[in-house]
Amino acid sequence: MNEYEREEEYSLRFINVSLKSIELLRAGMPECILKSRRYYKDRSHYVGVIDLSEDLNYAQIEKFLDEYTNEMDYDIFVSISSSSDSEIVDIPVYIVDFIRNTNSRLTFSYTVTE
Repeated sequence: MNEYEREEEYSLRFINVSLKSIELLRAGMPECILKSRRYYKDRSHYVGVIDLSEDLNYAQIEKFLDEYTNEMDYDIFVSISSSSDSEIVDIPVYIVDFIRNTNSRLTFSYTVTE
């Protein structure tokens, strides 16, 4: 069996949002580190990203999403980089539960590395 390397990243991604929305996200979820950058399709808007891990307070994030994000486009973004072009990836239970509780879309990126 060949050894291979794999890196998985899970994030909550807010797409095409205003600077005001980015500020609202930062204020509403102060325990989360929100990274932001300009949206490539519309440079006057932003993409916000919160890295997801098992130790986050998901109940608080879910409450915030339920109260404030009706106008925001968001998804759960899974990024996988692997030196194998074929493998099985199990999504962690905390991510599956978060998707179910927020009715979020799941977006995948799978990149084969050399």
